[in-house]
Amino acid sequence: MDSSDDWGRLREQDYAGDDLLKFCDPQRKAKLSQHLVCALVYDREIAALVEGVPADTRVSEKLRSHFHLLSTNALYRKAYYSSASVADWAAIERFFYSGLTRPAETYLLQD
Repeated sequence: MDSSDDWGRLREQDYAGDDLLKFCDPQRKAKLSQHLVCALVYDREIAALVEGVPADTRVSEKLRSHFHLLSTNALYRKAYYSSASVADWAAIERFFYSGLTRPAETYLLQD
Protein backbone atom coordinates (compact mmCIF):
# COMPACT_ATOMS: atom_id res chain seq x y z
CA MET A 1 0.00 0.00 0.00
CA ASP A 2 1.43 3.31 -1.00
CA SER A 3 -1.64 5.45 -1.56
CA SER A 4 -2.02 8.29 0.89
CA ASP A 5 -5.81 7.89 0.53
CA ASP A 6 -5.57 4.25 1.63
CA TRP A 7 -3.45 5.16 4.64
CA GLY A 8 -5.88 7.96 5.48
CA ARG A 9 -8.78 5.50 5.53
CA LEU A 10 -6.77 3.07 7.66
CA ARG A 11 -5.95 5.86 10.13
CA GLU A 12 -9.65 6.72 10.38
CA GLN A 13 -10.38 3.06 11.18
CA ASP A 14 -7.55 2.95 13.75
CA TYR A 15 -5.79 0.38 11.54
CA ALA A 16 -8.47 -2.19 12.42
CA GLY A 17 -6.82 -2.55 15.83
CA ASP A 18 -3.64 -4.00 14.31
CA ASP A 19 -0.50 -2.60 15.99
CA LEU A 20 1.77 -3.93 13.29
CA LEU A 21 -0.27 -2.30 10.52
CA LYS A 22 -0.31 0.95 12.48
CA PHE A 23 3.49 1.06 12.59
CA CYS A 24 3.74 0.27 8.85
CA ASP A 25 2.13 3.64 8.16
CA PRO A 26 4.68 5.79 6.27
CA GLN A 27 4.26 8.50 8.93
CA ARG A 28 5.49 6.05 11.60
CA LYS A 29 8.49 4.44 9.91
CA ALA A 30 10.97 5.75 12.49
CA LYS A 31 8.96 4.16 15.31
CA LEU A 32 8.58 0.92 13.35
CA SER A 33 12.34 0.70 12.91
CA GLN A 34 12.88 1.00 16.68
CA HIS A 35 10.31 -1.70 17.41
CA LEU A 36 11.74 -3.90 14.68
CA VAL A 37 15.31 -3.64 15.97
CA CYS A 38 14.18 -4.42 19.51
CA ALA A 39 12.03 -7.36 18.40
CA LEU A 40 14.90 -8.87 16.41
CA VAL A 41 17.74 -8.20 18.86
CA TYR A 42 15.79 -9.54 21.84
CA ASP A 43 13.69 -12.17 20.05
CA ARG A 44 14.80 -15.06 22.27
CA GLU A 45 14.31 -13.10 25.48
CA ILE A 46 10.88 -11.92 24.36
CA ALA A 47 9.89 -15.44 23.30
CA ALA A 48 10.87 -16.70 26.75
CA LEU A 49 8.43 -14.25 28.33
CA VAL A 50 5.54 -14.66 25.89
CA GLU A 51 3.96 -18.06 26.40
CA GLY A 52 3.53 -20.32 23.42
CA VAL A 53 5.82 -18.39 21.07
CA PRO A 54 8.89 -20.18 19.72
CA ALA A 55 12.03 -18.05 19.38
CA ASP A 56 12.42 -18.87 15.68
CA THR A 57 9.38 -17.29 14.02
CA ARG A 58 8.69 -14.86 11.21
CA VAL A 59 9.63 -11.23 11.65
CA SER A 60 5.97 -10.22 11.83
CA GLU A 61 5.41 -12.69 14.68
CA LYS A 62 8.49 -11.41 16.50
CA LEU A 63 7.06 -7.90 16.25
CA ARG A 64 3.67 -9.08 17.50
CA SER A 65 5.35 -10.81 20.45
CA HIS A 66 7.25 -7.60 21.21
CA PHE A 67 3.99 -5.58 21.07
CA HIS A 68 2.26 -8.19 23.25
CA LEU A 69 5.02 -7.99 25.86
CA LEU A 70 4.83 -4.19 25.80
CA SER A 71 1.10 -4.34 26.47
CA THR A 72 1.25 -6.98 29.22
CA ASN A 73 4.52 -6.45 31.10
CA ALA A 74 4.80 -3.20 33.05
CA LEU A 75 8.55 -3.51 33.60
CA TYR A 76 9.26 -4.06 29.91
CA ARG A 77 6.97 -1.19 28.91
CA LYS A 78 8.69 1.12 31.41
CA ALA A 79 12.13 0.15 30.09
CA TYR A 80 11.14 0.54 26.44
CA TYR A 81 9.35 3.87 26.82
CA SER A 82 11.62 5.46 29.43
CA SER A 83 12.92 7.88 26.79
CA ALA A 84 10.44 10.25 25.18
CA SER A 85 11.67 10.15 21.58
CA VAL A 86 13.47 6.85 21.03
CA ALA A 87 13.64 3.44 22.60
CA ASP A 88 15.91 3.50 25.66
CA TRP A 89 18.31 0.72 24.65
CA ALA A 90 20.22 0.81 27.95
CA ALA A 91 17.00 0.40 29.95
CA ILE A 92 15.86 -2.45 27.70
CA GLU A 93 19.19 -4.20 28.15
CA ARG A 94 18.92 -3.77 31.95
CA PHE A 95 15.39 -5.22 31.84
CA PHE A 96 16.54 -8.40 30.11
CA TYR A 97 19.75 -8.64 32.17
CA SER A 98 17.70 -8.36 35.36
CA GLY A 99 16.06 -11.64 34.44
CA LEU A 100 19.37 -13.34 35.14
CA THR A 101 19.77 -11.78 38.57
CA ARG A 102 16.24 -11.34 39.96
CA PRO A 103 13.72 -13.94 41.04
CA ALA A 104 11.49 -15.05 38.18
CA GLU A 105 8.31 -13.67 39.75
CA THR A 106 9.74 -10.14 39.67
CA TYR A 107 11.02 -10.46 36.11
CA LEU A 108 7.73 -11.86 34.83
CA LEU A 109 5.61 -9.19 36.54
CA GLN A 110 2.66 -8.45 34.33
CA ASP A 111 -0.23 -6.01 34.40
